[in-house]
Amino acid sequence: MADCLFTRSTATVAAWNLAGFGGITKTRQREQVKGLALMDAEVVTLVEVPSRKVMEFMRDELKKVGLKYDITFKAQNNDLHIGILSKKGVGISNVAFIPGSDLGDPGKRQALASPER
Repeated sequence: MADCLFTRSTATVAAWNLAGFGGITKTRQREQVKGLALMDAEVVTLVEVPSRKVMEFMRDELKKVGLKYDITFKAQNNDLHIGILSKKGVGISNVAFIPGSDLGDPGKRQALASPER
């Protein structure tokens, strides 16, 4: 990978709840970006994401401080989704919902899996 930015032998993997129920103001999004930048994780799973646009905004803001991420976004059956920010060079593939993780209720969110190496 010529454009691979990931050169370490270990990775920081994190989960972050955006608390997106009812939407997230730009001010709050910017504050969350500051926290994500401090964490500087190679992979961050974001939960309670109100829209792909929120993830795109965060990705663009992180880029302004020198952190380059790709977005993986899986829309749920409701207004809160799951997304993954992964640094350039960290491949995320085979992303899928875990069958039955919504307990048979289509109004509930499903868990997400992405088996990686």
